[in-house]
Amino acid sequence: MRKIFLTKKFYFLGLIIVAINLNGQNQNEIIKVVSGDRAIGDGYGYSVSIDGDYAVVGAWSSDTDENGNDSISNAGAVYILEKGSGTWTQTQKIVAPDRAADDAFGYGVAINGDYIIVGAYLEDEDINGLNTKNGAGSAYIYERTSGSPNWSYTQKIVPTVRHGNANFGLAVDIEGDYAIIRAQGEGYDTNNSNYLANSGAAYIFERNGLGIWKQENKLVASDRAAKDRFGHSVAISSDGYAVVSAFREDEDENGNDSLFDAGSAYIFVRGTSSPYNWTEQQKIVASDRAVGDNFGRNVSIDGFYVVVGAYKEDHDANGGDTENDAGSVYVFYRNGTTWSEQQKLVAHDRNEGDNFGVRVDIRGNYIVVGASSERENSCGVESKFGAGSAYLFRREGTIWIQENKLTPSDRAVSDAFAHSVSIDEDLQILIGAHAEDNDENGNDTLDAAGSAYVFELNQLGCLPPSIRKKFYLINDINGSYSDEKELIIYPNPTADGNFMLKFNQTLNEGSVYIEVYSSTGKLLHKEMNIINVQGVPISLKNINPGLYLIIANYKDNRFSKKLIVK
Repeated sequence: MRKIFLTKKFYFLGLIIVAINLNGQNQNEIIKVVSGDRAIGDGYGYSVSIDGDYAVVGAWSSDTDENGNDSISNAGAVYILEKGSGTWTQTQKIVAPDRAADDAFGYGVAINGDYIIVGAYLEDEDINGLNTKNGAGSAYIYERTSGSPNWSYTQKIVPTVRHGNANFGLAVDIEGDYAIIRAQGEGYDTNNSNYLANSGAAYIFERNGLGIWKQENKLVASDRAAKDRFGHSVAISSDGYAVVSAFREDEDENGNDSLFDAGSAYIFVRGTSSPYNWTEQQKIVASDRAVGDNFGRNVSIDGFYVVVGAYKEDHDANGGDTENDAGSVYVFYRNGTTWSEQQKLVAHDRNEGDNFGVRVDIRGNYIVVGASSERENSCGVESKFGAGSAYLFRREGTIWIQENKLTPSDRAVSDAFAHSVSIDEDLQILIGAHAEDNDENGNDTLDAAGSAYVFELNQLGCLPPSIRKKFYLINDINGSYSDEKELIIYPNPTADGNFMLKFNQTLNEGSVYIEVYSSTGKLLHKEMNIINVQGVPISLKNINPGLYLIIANYKDNRFSKKLIVK
C-alpha cells in the first residue's frame, strides 16, 4: 500500500526551498506598434528583435521605400523603434540600398548594441550589384551613428561563394562582433562541393578592427544529407558558441534510429587561437524524439543554455497526454564541453494545433515561447482560432517554470500573434503579429498589415498559471522562513491519493491552480479547482513512490509543501 504524506517543509535536492512573500510579477502589455505607412499585406511583425532602448520590426512584404514612395512589390522594409521617457515610437524606416522586387528584405532581423542585421533571402546580386543568382540571398548591416538618421547602412554581406536558391538571409542573429546567417537552401559543403539538395548551411561573419564584416566560416552538419534543412534557425552567443538547427533531419545524435523529420540541432564552438575556426561540438536531439516533431523549428542560445522549439511535438513533459501538434520546447545545459537536456517545457493549457515552440528566445533566467496558433487568452477563455499566444518561463535553480501567458489586448482570429518573439536583458519582450489587421487604436482595418506589441514586467494579471512567489535555496537543511505559506492536508496520511488541501489563512472563493513537480523539476500533474468550505480537493492516485513538490497558486499567493509517496 502506498501512503502519501505532506510535511511541514519540503526538501529539493538536499536543500530547503522556501516560498517567501514577495510581490508577484506578470508581463503586461505596454504598447502596440504599427508602421507609419502601413498597407495591406505588409506583414509588419514577421520578424522582431529588441535590445535596450531600440527594437526592430521586419515587414518583408512591404512595397515602399523609406519615404513611403517608389512602390516595388515585396521589396521589404524594416522599422526601427526607440524608447524615450518610457514610450516606444517609430524613429526610422530602412530599406536596402539596392532594393528590388521580391527581395524579401526584413524576413530576418536582429539587433545588438549599435548594429542591426537584416536578411533578404530572395535577393539576387552580389555586393557590387552583379553576378545575378536567383534567390542566392544577402544580408545588410546598419550601424547607429550620432547623426540623423540615427541608423546608417554600412555594408552588404554575401557568402564568399554564392549559389542560386541558397536563401542566404532567411534568418539572422548578431552578438558583439559576430553574426550568423541562415542559408537552408544551400546544397554544397564547406569546400563548395559534394552537392546535396537543400542540405543547408550557415555562415559566420566577424567584424574586424576596421569595422568590416568578413566571412569567418561556413558551417554544415557533420552528417549532412539532402533535405535536412540545416540552418533553418540560427543563434549565436557572445562567448563563442552558435546553434544551428536542421528541423527536417532524421537521425539521432549517433546517426542511428531514423525518424522522418524528427529534427536535430548542432552546436558549434569558436577556436581559441588563430585562425579561430568554428567546429561542431555536439549534435543534440530530443530525449523523446518522434516522427514529424520538427525539433529545431527555432533555436536560441544564451550562456550555458540552448533552447530548441519542436512545434509539431505531440506529448506533455512526461511523454503522455497526446495532443497533435501542441508543441514543446527543450532546454539544454552546458557542463564543460557537454550539452545535456535539462527539461522539456510545455504550456499548462496545451491543446491540439497550438504550435507551441514555433519561436523561442532566451535571455538570462527567462525564456519566451511563441505559440502562434494558440486560441485562448491569458485567462484561458475567449477562444479565437489562430489568435496566438506567448508563454514566459523563469528559471529557479535547475527548474524552468511557466510564469505567465501573454496575449494582446485586441486579439482576433488568425492574427498569428507570437509568430516572432524577442526578449532582452531588461526583460522587455517584443512580440510580432504579422497577420493582424488594425492600427494601434483598433481602427483602419487593413488585412495582414501587421503589428507588434511590447510587454514589460509589471503588476499581476488575471490568473496565475504558475509562479507568484520567488524561491530561494537555503543551504542549512534545518532552515526555515517566517513568511512560509503553509498547506494543511487531511486525511494525513492517505492511502488512496485523494485528499483535501486547506490553507493557514482565510481565502475568498475562487480558483486555485495546483501543480505537482518531481524532484527533477518535471511537471507531473496540474489541475484547477474551486475553493469550498472544506478546502480544495486533489487526487494523486497514480504517482509512483518518491519525493514531490506540491504547489497551490491563489491570486498573488503561493502555497507549497513537500510531498512524500511511500
